[in-house]
Amino acid sequence: MKIKILQILIFLLGLHAKYGLAQSPIQVAGTATITAIASGNWSSPLTWGGTLPQNDDRVLIPDGITITVDIVVIQAFKSIRIANGGKLQFTTNVNTELRTEYLVSEMKGILEIGTNSNKVASNVKAKLVFAERGGTTQSFDPQRFAPGAVLMGTSTMHGADKTSWSVLQTHPLAGATQFVLKTTPNGWKVGDQLVVAGTDPITNASITNSDEFKRDEVVTITGVSGNTVTFSPALIRDHKAPIQAPDLDVHVANLSRNIVISSENTSVRSISGDFRKPRGHMMFMHTLKVDLRYVEANNLGRTDKTILLDDWDFTDLDRDRETGKPVVNGGRNPRGRYSFHFHRGGLDESVYPAKPITPLPTPAHVEGCVVNTDPGWGYVNHSSRVDFVRNVSYNVVGGAFNTESGNETGSFVENIAIRTVNPQNPVMTAPRPRDSYTEGEPTLALVDLKENRQDFAWQGDGFWFHSAGITVKGNVVSGCTGHAFVYWTEGLIEKGMGIARGDIDAHVPATEFPELNQALKDWKAQHPNFLLDIWYLQPRPFTSNTAYGFARGVQTYYMNTEFHRDGNPDEPFFNDLPSVYKDQLNFVFDSTTLWNIGRVGFESNHTTNVTIQNSRIIGYGARTGFENYGINPAPDYVLHEPEVIGIDLDFYHNTHRWTLRNNTIEGFSGNSVGLTLPINAQVNVDGGTFNNVGTDILIGCASRNLDKTFGNGMLSTVQTKSTVLLQGAISFQNSNNNIVMNAQVIYDIISQKGFHLLDGVKKDSLYFFAPQEITLNFGSFKNSRIYFNEQDSLFVPLVSGNACAFSDGSECIQSQYLNKKNTQLKAEFGKSFLNEITPKTAITHPMIIGGRVTGEVTGFDNLLRKNDCLKVYPNPTQGIINIKSDILRKWHTIQVLSINGKVYHTIFYQDSANTIDLSALPVGMYFLKVSNQKNDQICLKQLIKID
Repeated sequence: MKIKILQILIFLLGLHAKYGLAQSPIQVAGTATITAIASGNWSSPLTWGGTLPQNDDRVLIPDGITITVDIVVIQAFKSIRIANGGKLQFTTNVNTELRTEYLVSEMKGILEIGTNSNKVASNVKAKLVFAERGGTTQSFDPQRFAPGAVLMGTSTMHGADKTSWSVLQTHPLAGATQFVLKTTPNGWKVGDQLVVAGTDPITNASITNSDEFKRDEVVTITGVSGNTVTFSPALIRDHKAPIQAPDLDVHVANLSRNIVISSENTSVRSISGDFRKPRGHMMFMHTLKVDLRYVEANNLGRTDKTILLDDWDFTDLDRDRETGKPVVNGGRNPRGRYSFHFHRGGLDESVYPAKPITPLPTPAHVEGCVVNTDPGWGYVNHSSRVDFVRNVSYNVVGGAFNTESGNETGSFVENIAIRTVNPQNPVMTAPRPRDSYTEGEPTLALVDLKENRQDFAWQGDGFWFHSAGITVKGNVVSGCTGHAFVYWTEGLIEKGMGIARGDIDAHVPATEFPELNQALKDWKAQHPNFLLDIWYLQPRPFTSNTAYGFARGVQTYYMNTEFHRDGNPDEPFFNDLPSVYKDQLNFVFDSTTLWNIGRVGFESNHTTNVTIQNSRIIGYGARTGFENYGINPAPDYVLHEPEVIGIDLDFYHNTHRWTLRNNTIEGFSGNSVGLTLPINAQVNVDGGTFNNVGTDILIGCASRNLDKTFGNGMLSTVQTKSTVLLQGAISFQNSNNNIVMNAQVIYDIISQKGFHLLDGVKKDSLYFFAPQEITLNFGSFKNSRIYFNEQDSLFVPLVSGNACAFSDGSECIQSQYLNKKNTQLKAEFGKSFLNEITPKTAITHPMIIGGRVTGEVTGFDNLLRKNDCLKVYPNPTQGIINIKSDILRKWHTIQVLSINGKVYHTIFYQDSANTIDLSALPVGMYFLKVSNQKNDQICLKQLIKID
């Protein structure tokens, strides 16, 4: 309690420092005009000394008094203050309503609208309305706490239990007035509003507007029978998965609850004067004593994420506590006014840097709630400890579910976010400047475009996480113009607090990680300046999450990054890590499902040590062209950028360890790409299924000379290097562009999205000598090395025409390396392109484009020469094939194989007709393999399956 009191004092001092006066949340309630004198019902005059509170009264509930809202109160008040020891509660068996512009509870005050043992009955409603009563002034309420609620005490709200969202058993089509759910819903009833998630593909129409991210439909229940729900009006569009993947889930959420908190005036803009925004908000300040269940927040929140925050300016990005200046003539759009906002409830501000309270306290709990329409953020954990479970977000602009600073703990489990749309459509409109490859200001697609205000999660993000220290399980996102799930793992910079930091006991607790906890404490004892940075928190699980209808799916920035290493132990922000800790860091994305992709499924920037496994990334219906950034000034120098990529990891500063295990990537066609691999890292693709008419796997060449200054020491005790291993049960279901080798020899850096494409220069003239090893150990390949065509002995990798950077013609490769074959470079300098010349024994292979393979390979090239033992017709085929041979006998076996060795059919040769039905197989290339009784291969014949 002493810590909490001290936090309040620090908060008040901060207000005074900012504005010259200390208008705390309590003071904003003003001087009481009426005070309860006895516990009792709101409707009883005796409770108030004979006269009921009237319009615009400032109501005080003092210590020792409990007031029960027992009716629909028709008056609207200026403020209601619950003092320490006071309590405001609602009757749970009749309709109730309370209207006030401002509600505040002190640290020992209590707000109660139902409890676990006395829930608001399902046949009644309890309402709290933030009334429009003229607003406040900048001098009286400089922090803009009103209208809304600032609750610093205990808050408990329990509405009637209700299934928050469900999966459709059948996918309804346009005109439907009924659907069947996979499970029987609890608490759904006639009159409830439902929202059916949209499933329309994201097309090029999304470049000019955000409509395709708003294809959900809101309907009203007219009947419920078991798991069958009827509704009106009829649907106007289909809500279905792609026909090629009909097993994908489509979702429906219930938007109705019987505890409703709302704004009387829902205008997002000021109604009179610059500071008169009338919408309310809910802030739980410096407290975790909050239990919210089945509560609806309807048209709350007034922080507008379509415009820039204007409270604090952090242009200096100083990480110290003195950072930040008030925005001149600001305060019209301050941060922090959201539907459900937990503000520093889990933070000890009595120390610097502030740190999470330990031992970790009991988390606040938010379950089964609804946020319906917020111009900013919906659910917010700001330096608190909160569990968000099975909640619904609908029609939020900035971010539906958010952590704000990075030092938060808690979880997001089985929540759903539908229609998180910024009408500016920031990502799709201009992923890069549309009119130039080499210049132009950063576009709205740049996630940290507003970093100078520490303004994040504004693009229309389903889930925004400021660190990896939060558990994320079983959540769903449908329809978002930004990211479905995004990790911006950098501490927030806040006035008076500096940059947020992690804590050893909070983020690497000894109860779970005893050895790591002790190692960090020993490291701290050895290096007193050490601070656990947000970039390097022990990651929490990310499992079984789903998204569809988004611009970007799962995105990481600076996760486990080596980019921000402060390695001097004498500096105040020393953040290097002990070896035992750094070498085990690994963030695992497990069992993720992504479909209906606008721009990219998975994408990472400045990220290391990541595993993506057991996931499904689906491109059916996605765009198939190249992004239009104007006329490519040098098409032979720089390639076009695909409109859609399933997993895009080839940013040059993705380093160290990457594992992709048993993922399914399918449905990407045309110029779209299933998977691009990191180019300056150790990459392990272990198993997985690829079924794409476009490109399955795109492998680029190393783009940096990986010396001791690059990626060395922060997240590994050994220097990073460029290796790629494809191994295990890898299956290619289509013969087109399985492994494409893209050795684009350019001297420019391809920048992250939001910037023009060519944005910087590889400063090291010898970057193209950086060694790279690519090994195949799956199917017919056994420890086989593949080489780019550009590694051939006679290839000239650097010619006069591409010796200088296109973005900066003054930056050029040294002339002694120009116009020379790899053999000449090797002879003169001991180096060649990627530091190795393709061996003469390397051969071409139908699975590899742009390169050749060596090592032990089941010899498709040789086997294909012995293809006269079979006559197969028709070939290509749409289904039935006929097989004849003059040399085969009944003991010979004929098998249909995929190009990586998977067996689909097996027959024994017959003297009479031999037929195989391939109509069930996907379109692609296959082989007919003939074996004798000893299982020796006699011949192999190529076979093409067509539509």
